[in-house]
Amino acid sequence: MQELVERIERRSIGVEALDRFDFYAAAGNCFAVVRTSDPGPYGCFILRKGMI
Repeated sequence: MQELVERIERRSIGVEALDRFDFYAAAGNCFAVVRTSDPGPYGCFILRKGMI
């Protein structure tokens, strides 16, 4: 995922891991959720856009 985003953006993009409950809390504040059919256990990403 990181390689794809960096290739598209043409710059380095920071990626960090969250433990399960921190991920749930962050996901609860998301604007949208994209669900895929990927059966892999670690395919969850939160993408942030805009200025921070």
